Amino acid sequence: MLDAKKVEAGIAESEPQEHVEQCLAEDNGRTLKYRNGILLDPQPSEDPHDPLNFPLWQKACLLAILSYWAFLGTTNLIIVGPSFFELNQHYGASFTELSYTINGPLVAYGAGCLFWVPFSNIYGLRVCFLVSSLCAASISIWAALASTFGEFVAARVLAAFFYAAPEAIGPQVVADVFFLHQRATATGAFTVFQFLGFSLAGLIGGFATLNLGWRAPSYVMVYTTFGAFVGIFFLMPETTYTRSGRFEVGEKRRIVDGLRLWHASGGGDPKVKSKIAAFTYPWYYLPHPIVLLATAYFSIFLATNDYMLTTNSVSYPLEFGFNLSDVALTSIAPSLGNIFGIIYGGLANDKFVEWRMKSKGDFQPELRLPMLLLTAIVGPAGLIMFGCATEYHAHWVVPLIGEFLMAFGSIVAGNVVYTYIADTYLERADTALVMLNGLKNLSAFGLVYAVTPWNTYSGYAISFGGLAVILFAFHLPVAILWWKGAAIRQWQRVKWHSGTVAVHGEGLK
Repeated sequence: MLDAKKVEAGIAESEPQEHVEQCLAEDNGRTLKYRNGILLDPQPSEDPHDPLNFPLWQKACLLAILSYWAFLGTTNLIIVGPSFFELNQHYGASFTELSYTINGPLVAYGAGCLFWVPFSNIYGLRVCFLVSSLCAASISIWAALASTFGEFVAARVLAAFFYAAPEAIGPQVVADVFFLHQRATATGAFTVFQFLGFSLAGLIGGFATLNLGWRAPSYVMVYTTFGAFVGIFFLMPETTYTRSGRFEVGEKRRIVDGLRLWHASGGGDPKVKSKIAAFTYPWYYLPHPIVLLATAYFSIFLATNDYMLTTNSVSYPLEFGFNLSDVALTSIAPSLGNIFGIIYGGLANDKFVEWRMKSKGDFQPELRLPMLLLTAIVGPAGLIMFGCATEYHAHWVVPLIGEFLMAFGSIVAGNVVYTYIADTYLERADTALVMLNGLKNLSAFGLVYAVTPWNTYSGYAISFGGLAVILFAFHLPVAILWWKGAAIRQWQRVKWHSGTVAVHGEGLK
């Protein structure tokens, strides 16, 4: 990290937001750039095609379409949940078999995360997003028209593979475009939309099924995903950046440059030149302790959250007598939890980083981790409230409060973990996150597969109480990272080349 104590002071706090002040470092003559008294990290180049130099309005549009695309990816996973009873009547499939319509896509979603990052590192993320959104929309047509249960499951599984692209690459896009002191808020916006997909899928799928039949949720995905394709085409420029592109002093970026299918912004070299290396490089991060510990923590959080949301579709009709529209409205509670989570895990997170950069002049990634102390309380508490209230038929508001708490904790957990990995690995964040995204979705598949048998044979109180204990115990990995994370990062740099710091504009070597 850059040290602001080594540079000359005197940056006026009243400067406009987009003004960049340059000061000369005392030690080595480097020109360092500030904004609003904050040393910019990473330091932007003079290249107009450097994503860090994009105007604020373009960054906002880019983040909006990225978040929307991520929202569709998670919405697709469980949007058919409210249709289970209708699917049971139409196809004659048991509820265990119907769980394949969610479990299968979860596996494909995890596998997609392993594919799309190498693909984007070779061909650029713009090509990746255009191809994946077009294919996802087209395959959703097959799901909407499926005549057999096998076809329906196959179409949903294949579509999920393409819907995985934004989750796999999104955090790296944020790291490419936003500075350190903006990263948690931007990552939070991305993460909240990602989790709103889980939360609102029941609301969207429920009312679509109620008014238009069980095929309607698939048609919703068709239309909204084609909309994402159009938005990506016009609003999502290439954000991969390598300093190999050529530009002239005073050159200005043109509108058409945002529509180009570059390997890297400005026409530079691909982030990875070898196709074999692109697909093998992410596996180098599998033994990294930071990746393993962060993955263990967030995987359990995501899996328990998915378990609750999957149970929701069946428990409210069976235990509380809810009809389809009532079940759909239960999605409001976790959605509110997502929104409050972004305030704590995103905005407050960045305000702390901004204060630290101004007052101390440096920042270490582990300083974000104490925010996860709250998730150790609200996550398990939410699971216990949901399970016990459902088992013993408390007022239906109580399990909704449990869903709110769990959704709040999930957003904070995801945002802090994504940002921590981005802060740690910088330009290598996407490849490091391949392992996290792939493994967490596979763990979610394993746990969600057990929803029907575990709830049936053990009851809601025991199953959700057990999950609460497991979730609390899996906060130990982030406690280790907070305690020894800096030492682990240093050890990784010595142990593996993949553990070294790659700065903004460097490719993967």
